[in-house]
Amino acid sequence: MSEMTRFCVSCGREGVQLVGSLCPSCYVERTELIKFPDEVEVRRCRFCGSSWFDRKWVKLPEQEVLAATISQTSLIDHNISSLKIEASQIRFDPKEGKVVEVTASGHVHGAGFRLNRSVRLTERNVTCDSCLKKRGKKYEVVVQLRGKEGKLDEGVKRLFEESLDKEALDNLCDVVSLREGVDYYFISKSVGKRVVSRFSQVTRVWVTESHEGERVRDGRRESKLILAVRA
Repeated sequence: MSEMTRFCVSCGREGVQLVGSLCPSCYVERTELIKFPDEVEVRRCRFCGSSWFDRKWVKLPEQEVLAATISQTSLIDHNISSLKIEASQIRFDPKEGKVVEVTASGHVHGAGFRLNRSVRLTERNVTCDSCLKKRGKKYEVVVQLRGKEGKLDEGVKRLFEESLDKEALDNLCDVVSLREGVDYYFISKSVGKRVVSRFSQVTRVWVTESHEGERVRDGRRESKLILAVRA
């Protein structure tokens, strides 16, 4: 039998591309294209709403995180193309508890499909690393904003705070006003350095760098970074 006369063992169609022994339409109807997990767990920060996904904390819409998590934990037929998995809604089931309604759509060699499933949902409220540090006021860098002549001008303070973007504000764990100026405590050294670099682009500043509280922990040398900024 030639290649062109192969036929679908289910419907008998000839002259079509086969997936195994089935035409795409029959394959879609008779095959378990996606094996969804029975249950999915989502860890969410009780304070900022961030979700734990792909080994890091992310701030994404709940449905987007659920869809991506379900996609990662599903067994997906390799013949599928243009796959789209969506978490449409969360509801309460008397027997299952919280469930998420999942819709999956795609194609198998031109034959479209749409699947609807309900997946049990476990939500765990925890505290993300950033909020844990904020609430404990754990910081890595202090930006000391000072005036050139000793007293900090209110306009300079306002300019500095207006230059803080969302990432910087999320990273800020404490602000202390002093007679000589204002100290801004940031959780991350890289964020603190970027804040100072960005501020130096909008006004002329003098920056000195120092370290305090140096110690060795787990074989690594650690210290607090102090960035003294005069503007």
